Amino acid sequence: MVVNMDGAKYKSLLIVLCATLIACIFSFLIYPHIMGSVHAPLDPDDYGSLGYGVWQNGTLSFYPDSDPTVTRGPIYPLIIAGLLSLTNGWFPWSIQLAQCILFGLTTLIVFFIARNIWNESLALYAQLACAMYPFLLWFTPRIWIEIVSTFLFSSLILSTFCLCRKPTLLRSIIVGLLIGVSTLCKQTFLPFIFVIPVLLFIVNRTIRVQNIALLCLVSILVVSPWTFRNWVLTKHFVPVHLLAGYNFQRGDTYCKYYRTSPFASEDLWALGTKEIDALTRNDLSGVEKEFNDDSVLLKKSLETYRNSPSFLLKKCIINSVYFWTLGETRWKTLLITCAHSIILLCFIFSIRSLIRLKRYHAEMVPFYLVIFYYLFHLPIYAIGRFSIVLMPTVIAYAIGIFYRSNGRLSKRPGSMA
Repeated sequence: MVVNMDGAKYKSLLIVLCATLIACIFSFLIYPHIMGSVHAPLDPDDYGSLGYGVWQNGTLSFYPDSDPTVTRGPIYPLIIAGLLSLTNGWFPWSIQLAQCILFGLTTLIVFFIARNIWNESLALYAQLACAMYPFLLWFTPRIWIEIVSTFLFSSLILSTFCLCRKPTLLRSIIVGLLIGVSTLCKQTFLPFIFVIPVLLFIVNRTIRVQNIALLCLVSILVVSPWTFRNWVLTKHFVPVHLLAGYNFQRGDTYCKYYRTSPFASEDLWALGTKEIDALTRNDLSGVEKEFNDDSVLLKKSLETYRNSPSFLLKKCIINSVYFWTLGETRWKTLLITCAHSIILLCFIFSIRSLIRLKRYHAEMVPFYLVIFYYLFHLPIYAIGRFSIVLMPTVIAYAIGIFYRSNGRLSKRPGSMA
């Protein structure tokens, strides 16, 4: 794509460099000194172990254990393994540096999204706001999946936006690849294989069936080899990874005990862990235990919903708030809530402005995908960390609070081509 940005191009690239530098300063100079005092462990989900497992054992496994696992998607561990291989085991600094760069590139994507919704000036402000948003910076030094999944979601948003405005076979392939890679990163993206084609057909009735079919085919071809690998290991259909049952049950326990500690997840986590451990106590091991445990937890949750549909409704209501607010401690919850609330209010008013301007088509596609991603979490499990993936796109919309309808609009559909 060739984009005519004039002076905005250099300002945007400068913001990318500044965002990367800010992230590096936080990751290498500040985070090591505060990680203990603010309860921010480096690798709480053991993705570093998975990366080492891929690098040393040649399979997705929790190093030093060489037995394969089906509890995680392969993309983030593969990235970690690649970085460890290139730097001969420079852990965690190689991953942190890569995530700082991805953070900088994510701000560039925000510029393109906001530019095509509003205009160049507001796009630069949106990019700057993204570069300085504290809860995005917070994850750059941590071996957590958020920075990679945020970059992938933002890239998927922009590529779908481009495809909607000017459908081409190449753009269909790019969107399909991004859906597939995002899904292999985090199974939450799996519904997009079906949602995005339907959304594109509704928003742009001129899009050809060939574009939709190619998009679906590419995304399925990317995911299916890993699905086959999981079937070989488990003899069951596991599209990307397990943990659906675990996440349903974790969300159930948060809903069950939320009155005990409504503003801090650490107590809810401890209470839920006791129940989950009791349900999964057995003598199994390896992949067999992983599949059995997840099946038991999923069955328990489904039984709960069948016996008490009102509990599921209550859970969705609680998760609708927790998704944007809940932190590990009360102070973290308060900070997340304050920061997110301002952005979300601007986001809502900006969407209202687009509706008043009758811009219902390509400009609203990112909004729809944000809403779908949000809704996917409500019946399962939600905490404030999960909303980070959406915040760059939300910021790209929120900056529209400063938009004036008599100002210069970005070009109409096709301007990104």
